[in-house]
Formats: sequence, structure tokens, C-alpha cells
Amino acid sequence: MLIDADPGTFHTTPHYDGYPIVLARLDALEPARLMPFLERRWRGVAPRRLVIDLDASRD
Repeated sequence: MLIDADPGTFHTTPHYDGYPIVLARLDALEPARLMPFLERRWRGVAPRRLVIDLDASRD
């Protein structure tokens, strides 16, 4: 979906074919667009306490 929507930013290479991964050209990606991707991934791997602390700091 990302590649179809913005192939100038998102792409893949034969090396990653078959993997659930999309590559991004960072020079073409605005920080505001990158942060949701990074945060979603961080939330998936961060200790629960850190996620709770982050959410509490935003309230």
C-alpha cells in the first residue's frame, strides 16, 4: 500500500522480497510522517512501563 501510494519514498529490493518490510528513502520522508511508524514499532517492543509513562506524560 505504501509503495503504491508513494513510490518515490517507499520501496523494496529483491533482497527483502517475501519479508513483511518496506524500505523508505529517508531524504524523501518528512519527520512528521516518519514518527507514527517509529512510535508504533517502539510500542510493540518497549517495556510496558515505558509505554505507560509515555502516555501519562502526554496527558
